[in-house]
Amino acid sequence: MEEQEPSKPRSPSSSFNPKKMMEKAIDVMRQSISEARGDGKTSPSVGVVLCTPDGAVLFTTLEPCAPGARNHPKLSCAERIVLARIKKVWVGLEDPDPTVDRKGIKYLQEHGVDVEMFDRELQETIHAENKDFVAQALERRAALDAGISELIALSELERPIAAVALEDLSPEALDRYRTTAKIPDAIDSRAFQLRLLQQGLLKEEGGGLRPTGFGFLCRDHSVVGPPVPLSVHLSVQSVPIAQLLARPTPNRDIELVPARA
Repeated sequence: MEEQEPSKPRSPSSSFNPKKMMEKAIDVMRQSISEARGDGKTSPSVGVVLCTPDGAVLFTTLEPCAPGARNHPKLSCAERIVLARIKKVWVGLEDPDPTVDRKGIKYLQEHGVDVEMFDRELQETIHAENKDFVAQALERRAALDAGISELIALSELERPIAAVALEDLSPEALDRYRTTAKIPDAIDSRAFQLRLLQQGLLKEEGGGLRPTGFGFLCRDHSVVGPPVPLSVHLSVQSVPIAQLLARPTPNRDIELVPARA
């Protein structure tokens, strides 16, 4: 992992611009040199920026590795962040490798570190420049999923909603999401569905794809069925989708209304 720690900003913390730091981390990522591996795995390109607007804040293009992901006695990136007393971490992409797969984010949150995600269009940039790494990591995760009883969940909104079908998603909302996130694939393409699957808007269930609570935000509001109450604590995962669809995301219980009974 390539790291760059800029000098302390001269401007006051009120002028701190997170997006500029995200873009700086991507610039650092592009300068990184992948480590040679003997196992045939593709190493990710990673950029990290540490700044101190009002306490240490870290921007990383890839989710920090979780405890146990590195060979003993090496500490994981997440453990090092906690030990360094970094108060907040902005993450570009969740690492789909099964040794990490959101365990790094979960570890940080459990140890009092605030976690937020990069803007969606910047996530797409990071994904595109790490497509080989992501593809291999997803293959490894798929090979292990059959033996995993429960994946790490950061929010109840990540689970599929039984009363909602893929066809219930609004084409207008999906197209707006595609345009804002600068996704090149058509909304009716398999490639677009795979992106929604990776981003947590869809889940595989019963041999098909079903919207999750996050994907449910893209439903067709013109068709309304019986309410399905879900008590959820919205995690950092919900922020990009909610901002995109201009919906409030309070940390409180909400009631979701499915498009069909």
